[in-house]
Amino acid sequence: MPPDELGSVRGDVVSVETQPDSPRPYRVTLAEHRFAYDVALLDGSDPPALSDLRLAAIEPGTPVETRDLMAAPVDRLARIAAKHDRRDDAGHDRAAADRMRAALAERFDLDPAVDLALSSREAPGALLVPEPPKRRGRPPKSAAFYARVADAARDAGTDPERRSIARGVQARAASWPECDGPPPLSTVERWLKQARKLGLYAGPRATTDPTTEENER
Repeated sequence: MPPDELGSVRGDVVSVETQPDSPRPYRVTLAEHRFAYDVALLDGSDPPALSDLRLAAIEPGTPVETRDLMAAPVDRLARIAAKHDRRDDAGHDRAAADRMRAALAERFDLDPAVDLALSSREAPGALLVPEPPKRRGRPPKSAAFYARVADAARDAGTDPERRSIARGVQARAASWPECDGPPPLSTVERWLKQARKLGLYAGPRATTDPTTEENER
């Protein structure tokens, strides 16, 4: 996912790449900078300091201008490279990935265990995110299942004897192989909510409120 889609602002770290065979072993890319920065750390420096810095054009053929030299955040580049240099296992990367996964899931209303597979060049091993955690309980329902829920809801909506859309779906779902008898009304209402979210159903709300039931008759 491009950095601008994540709401990055100028100067945010896009990636840190390791270049083992280079005299400048780290390439730091910052959001909205025309150049990436190939850097080497000064041995034993505290606070971190750079011993070498090279500008690498992100777009081939970009000429170096005075403003590009002035935009290079030398002290910050040293801190970024030093932080990367101190990583001695993948645990740090997994923790960072989990935080990013949670933030993306919240912003874009995604299921972090199913919808997100993140990777980054920031980790020396290339892959940043571990396998998604296994879900407990029953597996998630498919789109075909929610289409069947929507069909049952529309069928219930034409039934003159129905008490509510949710109860109509409940009665029909009792014979489905996924259900061991009639499912709870709260479960049916959740199914209908997801069917609406997927654009499969646009009928009346699934409610068992007596006032709404009266209006639905």
